Amino acid sequence: KLYWEAQTANDIGYDRDLLPDIYDWLERMTPQSLVDFHEQYVKNRPFNILVMGDRERMPFAFLERFGPVRELGLDELFRF
Repeated sequence: KLYWEAQTANDIGYDRDLLPDIYDWLERMTPQSLVDFHEQYVKNRPFNILVMGDRERMPFAFLERFGPVRELGLDELFRF
C-alpha cells in the first residue's frame, strides 16, 4: 500500500508523503470547509460509478437516476 501511495503522490508532482498534510487538514476541517471543498472540487463535475454484483439483484432503476447505465461483461472488466 505504501508503494502505491508514494507512486500516486509522485504522479501528481509531490516528492514526499502527503498523509501528514491530509491528517492535519482533516483535524482542522469544519462543516463549512467540507461544503467549500465540495463546491470547489466536486459539484457539477462528471464522474463514473462502478457497481459490481449479481445482475438479478442490481438496482438498475436507481442507478439510472445518476445517468446512463452501461452493463459490462466479465471479459470487458478483466482483460487478462
